[in-house]
Amino acid sequence: TGAGTRRRAAALARRLRGGAAPDADMDFSLAVLEGGGSEEVMPFEDPAMHDRWSSVLGRRCVKELTLVELKPLIDMGMPLKYRHALWPEWLPKSNAEEVDAWDPGPCEEVAKQIDLDLPRTQPRGLEIGDDQRQILRRVLNAYAVRNPAVGYCQGMNFIAMVFLVLGFAEATIFSGLRRIVEDILPDVHASGLEGYIRDVAVLEVLVHHLLPAVHQQLENNEVSLTVLALDHFVSLMAGKWPFVVVVRFWDFLIIEGSPAVFASFIALLELYFPLADGLSVADAQAAAEAAATDSATSARDRQASGAAGAVARLFGGVCAGASQMAGRGCGATDVAAEDPVEVMEKFRTRSSRGAAEEMQRLLKHTRRWMKLIPQRVIDRIRGEILAESDPS
Repeated sequence: TGAGTRRRAAALARRLRGGAAPDADMDFSLAVLEGGGSEEVMPFEDPAMHDRWSSVLGRRCVKELTLVELKPLIDMGMPLKYRHALWPEWLPKSNAEEVDAWDPGPCEEVAKQIDLDLPRTQPRGLEIGDDQRQILRRVLNAYAVRNPAVGYCQGMNFIAMVFLVLGFAEATIFSGLRRIVEDILPDVHASGLEGYIRDVAVLEVLVHHLLPAVHQQLENNEVSLTVLALDHFVSLMAGKWPFVVVVRFWDFLIIEGSPAVFASFIALLELYFPLADGLSVADAQAAAEAAATDSATSARDRQASGAAGAVARLFGGVCAGASQMAGRGCGATDVAAEDPVEVMEKFRTRSSRGAAEEMQRLLKHTRRWMKLIPQRVIDRIRGEILAESDPS
């Protein structure tokens, strides 16, 4: 319910902005990352990756590539040298003076919160040194001064960390934080998590209409999207997935913006959320297609068309032609409830492993879902939700 979502979000807001590590019983993953081991920190680059980029580039500079040329290359992996060239092109422009301008700094409470979070802000397999922590401190303090309506919220430290570990300059780290907090995740980090409450409500609408089987399973097991989607919407998985996976995911998200955040979470649910039989929607669909006769296929196509019609009516017709995507997962039945914590843990484990092992597949499904939920659809649903919640 809306009231339940607001209560859960209020509890999360207290923990995200309260100065202490999140409680263990929240099953919350924006605190300390488990470090150590031989896990790769940077995305692997092989000769084939460089050959793909070189063959498309020819004698051009990478900044001359069109989006049509870039997107398939990005989905298959981007060399670090091109990431350094392209990411700043997709960010708002900042300079070193903006970071210096934060003096005398934010209020004592915000500065203390930032200092508390710095020691636990690090990717797996890599120790962030004191000099790097000083850069994080400067950037986070500068942003808190720039945007006092947001100030600082746990999750922003991990966002800035990604740019830092990739070796970007201080001004670019600041620009990256601006791009994500203000453009890709607007108001999500506000003091009461107002934007997060709004976007979870948008996500509820999307899941209900696009993945009805998943929506029913969430309700059957009393799994809250407010908790399930937290890492995805607050830190873009920077505090959850291995750093090498986060970087590949961000290559995609930074250029695509808000629709990619929603579409990628829908894709994760489609690919990895366990239904009653333990399969995901995508697995069940593949099994059904493999065993289907021609008549069964025709019936399924008719069912998908009906589901797409409902989505098209909901979204004012912008989803025309998306019948196959919208029809996935229809026809779920009530089953015995499972422990919601176990259901969430299964999903998180599966999605983390899936993102690490088959990122290209995840991005392919995400791009398909993005056709259903462009920015205008998100803005429309956001507007309707805010209008319904306005007491006046």
